[in-house]
Amino acid sequence: MVAKTTQDAKSRSKNHARNKRAAPANSKLPDMVGSAEMAKCLGITPRRLNQMVADGVLRKEGRGKFPLAFNVKAFIDFKVQSEVSKLAPSSADKLTQRKEQQIARRMAREDRDIVLISEAEEALEEVVGEFLTTFSTLPAQITRDLEERRRIEKICDGQRSRLSGRFDKIAASLQQGRATAETQAEDDAG
Repeated sequence: MVAKTTQDAKSRSKNHARNKRAAPANSKLPDMVGSAEMAKCLGITPRRLNQMVADGVLRKEGRGKFPLAFNVKAFIDFKVQSEVSKLAPSSADKLTQRKEQQIARRMAREDRDIVLISEAEEALEEVVGEFLTTFSTLPAQITRDLEERRRIEKICDGQRSRLSGRFDKIAASLQQGRATAETQAEDDAG
């Protein structure tokens, strides 16, 4: 009988311990908990708990007392912020990306995939100068008749003037970074 009573007592003790661990759903959580309970609730070590208090992430009120609801929310916010900052590029990543872009531009320039605007302007001026020089010699090549030559020069001057204005617009659009097709559309519209 004594053995059975001891066994019943042990069984009741185990059931009581289980019931104590699994609190009913309507029980209220404590406002304040100790450091061990707080660390256990957050799934961290007591040492990490103290580090987070020192870093200002968590709050401690009094000796070994932690406001449970506040610290759980603060811990969740801290974890979310940590994950977000992992996804965002750091300044070192941005610097690396910037250097990669710089190297890519330099390589494109060396491969002549891109040219400097000053080089493009020089080439354009050279082509236009050669074109205008050739245009100027046409009247003399066409006729020896001075009257006819003046008439042809007048036509050539008008065309030179028109082309000069067009070339100026193209050069300006290159300097502003606009496509020359946009300049052509503006000329056609106006």
